[in-house]
Amino acid sequence: LYYIGVDAKETAVLQGQIIVDLYREDPLAIDRNGDGVVSYVMLEGETSHQDSLIRTEWSVQTLKDGGVPIEKITGGIANWERSQASALMEQWLSEYPDTIELVISNNDDMALGAIDALERAQVSGVNIVGIDGTIPGLEALENGSLLGTVSANKEIYASAIVELAASCVLGETMPEEYPLIDGNYYWASQEILIHEN
Repeated sequence: LYYIGVDAKETAVLQGQIIVDLYREDPLAIDRNGDGVVSYVMLEGETSHQDSLIRTEWSVQTLKDGGVPIEKITGGIANWERSQASALMEQWLSEYPDTIELVISNNDDMALGAIDALERAQVSGVNIVGIDGTIPGLEALENGSLLGTVSANKEIYASAIVELAASCVLGETMPEEYPLIDGNYYWASQEILIHEN
């Protein structure tokens, strides 16, 4: 059994760094109300899913390590799904009106669900970050509704999958350019994508 993916901790650190960099450049770009604290909500993947737990922990830890004063308002499990995230965000907007300044999402689909709810409520100015660099996520990034996302290098990712599958079928060892960690894992490189004004 092999796994081709991205390192969940590295992904979360890169996601957190998007916010840290923006905060250092202009604190009021993140702290909308200027009270000195960034109030955030967290959209998580599945309960007890390794990537969800790691992404949640390390994105927040990166904000703390980067000196961003944060306060968690609430969070919830949306199972990586846009519709569930949208429903949660809609609920949070009614429970915490004019309070949410940042949405941290474990993936782009849930980030898009938050965007859907914000658009329905006609709320603007909330920064949202995701992970995965999906096509809809990149479209949201381009139109400015998504602040940033972390994307795996899709070409390397796809190439590693094909090379590993071919190596297994042919009974060969994995090519050296795709070193396996613990003999089973290959982590593709990642990049930060942010919306530029």
